[in-house]
Amino acid sequence: MYDSKKTEWIKNRILFVEKTLLSLGCSIVNMPISYKENRPIFEYNHEYYRIDRISFSGRTFIILEWAETIEKVIHNIMEDIDPFPCDLSNEEVIKEIKYALQIESYPSDY
Repeated sequence: MYDSKKTEWIKNRILFVEKTLLSLGCSIVNMPISYKENRPIFEYNHEYYRIDRISFSGRTFIILEWAETIEKVIHNIMEDIDPFPCDLSNEEVIKEIKYALQIESYPSDY
């Protein structure tokens, strides 16, 4: 895949994750500052999430970052909680997000 095509593909995967978060009941928080490429902050059950990505070993992963308070988000103190490969199917991505938000429990053989 050409770099520009891969970059566009990754952006589309991130948009899919954002739309999935909204469809699962997350809301976008109006933030004065966002440290990560103007990515939105999502709130779910009074906890805060942001999407990031990382590439290593030739593979890109989407990471859900988490903070328990808005103050930690403002100061960019967020923990990486659930990395998953960017190339998972849509159904697998949705499952990973449900696990991260604790909508569903991780399977015992996970």
